Amino acid sequence: MWRDEKEAGSGSTSTRSRAGRAQAQVGVLLVTLLVVVLIVAAQTQFAAAERAETEGEHATTLIEDMQELQVTTIESARSGAPQSVPVKLGSDYSSFLILSQPANYPWGTLETTEPTEVRIENAQATDPDAAQYIDGSPRTFETAGLRYTPAYVEREEPPTLLRNGMIMQRGEGTLTGTTIVDGVQINLIATDGEINETSQRESIIVAEPLSADDSSVPVESTNGEPIEIQLETGLSEAEWESALSDEIDAECSGSEAPYVCGVSVEDSVATITLAPGPTYQLNSALVGYRSVEQPPAAAGDDPEAVYLTRAGSTQVGTGEMDLTVEARDRFSNPVAGATVVARTADGRLIDSTSTTTGSDGRATFRYETTRETGTVEVTIRLQRADESYEEVTYEFEVEG
Repeated sequence: MWRDEKEAGSGSTSTRSRAGRAQAQVGVLLVTLLVVVLIVAAQTQFAAAERAETEGEHATTLIEDMQELQVTTIESARSGAPQSVPVKLGSDYSSFLILSQPANYPWGTLETTEPTEVRIENAQATDPDAAQYIDGSPRTFETAGLRYTPAYVEREEPPTLLRNGMIMQRGEGTLTGTTIVDGVQINLIATDGEINETSQRESIIVAEPLSADDSSVPVESTNGEPIEIQLETGLSEAEWESALSDEIDAECSGSEAPYVCGVSVEDSVATITLAPGPTYQLNSALVGYRSVEQPPAAAGDDPEAVYLTRAGSTQVGTGEMDLTVEARDRFSNPVAGATVVARTADGRLIDSTSTTTGSDGRATFRYETTRETGTVEVTIRLQRADESYEEVTYEFEVEG
């Protein structure tokens, strides 16, 4: 009897022990769940702020990369050598212990835009040969831009656009000034390419000169009319005035810098007006954008020769004279590999009447002067020339 009671008491104690352990486990579980809830709540509270901070840092880095690309484009146009810039298209959010972050964010897309038109008129070259082509009539070419569009979770960030030498954002106006006019320097750098990069990582963009700014072309206004530069734009007149603030002279005296009389915007076209009087230096170039994975531009992508200038005549020993011409493209830069043909009434050209321009865009013909007396004319033209600016004439006196 006593043994049965003892066994019953032992069973009761075991039951209470198991119940106590179960209660302890439940308590631990509840505490763990509470800790998890607190961690999730804390991370939820701070995750959005952390993401916004990461996106803000990336937006700043992106602007810096675009500014570097802006400078690199100018350097490429002037040096004639390709230049590359890494552009960080996205970033990474910080990881958390429990709460996961959106995958593959933040990221962005960098792409070339549809080309827009740039025009300069009432600007005539002071060199008589170049003036056959740059004669004051409107000269037009197309230029594309580079646009970065972000994909952020927290921030509403507008696309960033690099075009016409400026960096701008919709709703924010211009983020940098413009180099289109700098004193007497007129800088028109057209850009082209087929960039379409979407990534969270870095993309290396190459600025490749297709027509390098070899030298300035001195130009003056035509018949005392102001020189005008027109560009398609999405900016307001006030934003253009801000971008050109250091170059505007409201009195438009033209006697000293600055020389911009004003800027107006009508029907999404900005017109920059330059004072007549000064001799300006026109610098034009074409730069192509590509990713480092894309192949370099083929030779056929370079602009072709459109006009000739005389580059000098030199007496060679006794009885011979070298006549040199330079072939230029629509940006007034030298063109290599252009075929030029020479002709003269007496047929006294030595070696050949046809040749191609060298890497400096120049070709030389040699004329025999010993058997001729009087005025001689030698005409040199681009192959299949149809326009007056596609040929030049050397005229000189010889004594046989």
